[in-house]
Amino acid sequence: MMKVEARFDKKRGYIEVSHSGVYNSFMQDGQLTSVLENLEEGQHCTKLLFDGRDMVIDCQLSKIFFSGEHFDRVGLDHRYQIAILYNEHEDKIKFLELVVQNRGHNVQAFRDEKEAIDWLTGAAEPKNYSSTEPLTSLSPHPAATL
Repeated sequence: MMKVEARFDKKRGYIEVSHSGVYNSFMQDGQLTSVLENLEEGQHCTKLLFDGRDMVIDCQLSKIFFSGEHFDRVGLDHRYQIAILYNEHEDKIKFLELVVQNRGHNVQAFRDEKEAIDWLTGAAEPKNYSSTEPLTSLSPHPAATL
C-alpha cells in the first residue's frame, strides 16, 4: 500500500507531496487527488514537489507511457510546475519525465532536493542551450546536400 501526504510550504510557495511504499498502478493516484483536495492551505498553488525518494516503483514502462494522460485526468494540467525527487528507478523516472513533458507538462526530475526547490521557486540559474557559434558557421545537415 502506498502512503501519500501533502503539506503547503507557505514560505517557499509550493505544495510538497510525499510518497512512500510500493507504487504499482495509477489507480492509487486517487489517494493523491484526495490529499490535494483536502489541503486547507495552498488550494490554488500550482507548484508541486513530489518526493518519491521513499517510493518503490513496481510497474511496467508501458504503464508509465500513459502517465501524461493520467496527469490530466487527476487535474494536474499544464498550469502546474512539478518537480519530482527520486533516489532509485532512474530509468523509469526519466521516462516518466520525458512522456509527461512531451504532453506539454512542466515537469523536471531531480536527485538533489535543493536543485528541485530552486527550480520550483525560480532560484535556479536558467540553463543556456544556445551555441557559442553563429548559425551561419554550422555545417549543413548531410541530407541537405543530396
